[in-house]
Amino acid sequence: MGHFIPKNLIPNPNDIHLECKINGNVTQAANTSEMIFNVESLISYISKYMTLEPYDVILTGTPDGLGPLNDGDIIEGQLGNITTIRFEAVSLQDDD
Repeated sequence: MGHFIPKNLIPNPNDIHLECKINGNVTQAANTSEMIFNVESLISYISKYMTLEPYDVILTGTPDGLGPLNDGDIIEGQLGNITTIRFEAVSLQDDD
């Protein structure tokens, strides 16, 4: 997760470009306009079954292309021209 993004910075959540890179190579690129259900429909549906609170996160899945990650891979995610998140994949070793 990245930092909080105020709603006013995303004028149309149903038309925003999303992109993921692994080690500088684009592995996923899509637009929220391609989602099966628009953002308002998702929020409405979920709200029928549970109360959504400020800062709740709704995860809906991901387009094809991500693939496996390896220890040390650099992952970058981009939300339009609004923000980018960057981190390194770290393998969790079992001590057993």
